[in-house]
Amino acid sequence: MSSPKASASPSLQRSRRAVTSLSSGLTTASLPGRAPPKVPRRQGIAAAVDGPIPGMWYRPRPAERLEPMSTDAMNDPYALVAAFVEKAQRYPALVALQALGAAALPAIRAGLEHENWHVRHWCAICLDRHGDASGEALESLLPLLHDPASKVRLWAVHSLSCDHCKPYQNPIDAVPLLVERLENDPSLRVRKMAAAMLALMPPDPRALPALEQALAREHDRKIRLHLDRALGRHRQAEASAG
Repeated sequence: MSSPKASASPSLQRSRRAVTSLSSGLTTASLPGRAPPKVPRRQGIAAAVDGPIPGMWYRPRPAERLEPMSTDAMNDPYALVAAFVEKAQRYPALVALQALGAAALPAIRAGLEHENWHVRHWCAICLDRHGDASGEALESLLPLLHDPASKVRLWAVHSLSCDHCKPYQNPIDAVPLLVERLENDPSLRVRKMAAAMLALMPPDPRALPALEQALAREHDRKIRLHLDRALGRHRQAEASAG
């Protein structure tokens, strides 16, 4: 008769090894009743950016380590954009750029052409809420729809089309842009974002053929949910009009 250990499945054995590995690293500080008090996540982020947070519309990951920035850097939009190169300074720089308002737009637009894709990525995030009603800043995102980095393209899609995130009327006609990315982008995540944005917009006849073709072509569950939602809104609009 085989022992319980010998009869355990490979996945169970891997789980046991993982638990053993974690247990070996425990200290008295991590035992029940011995853990140090935790700093609330929002408080920790506020300390990292040296001040209150003007809107938590982008949240860093729980394990993300943030570094304080100097007062001079916090007031220099070009220095803040350059800080996007460093992972630990990206969120503090994002918050500081948001606080600077329209004065930061030239630096953000310049960052969209930076050689480092992280800078382009985070500048695209900035423009989700940091553009202007004229549309000039958002139009700077158009080349990024074809950026080599998929995360840059994803945020270009979102920032160009998300009306909910903007404190002004979005002047961009985003439907043709979203249709093109839904049809042609090689990244599932970018196509998923395009489908999600189309599902949030009022029904537009220009999007209907692309939505139907994408539903017949795509197999991912989440993108199909977005496509179903968008097509459902089109059907409701047609029923109301009829």
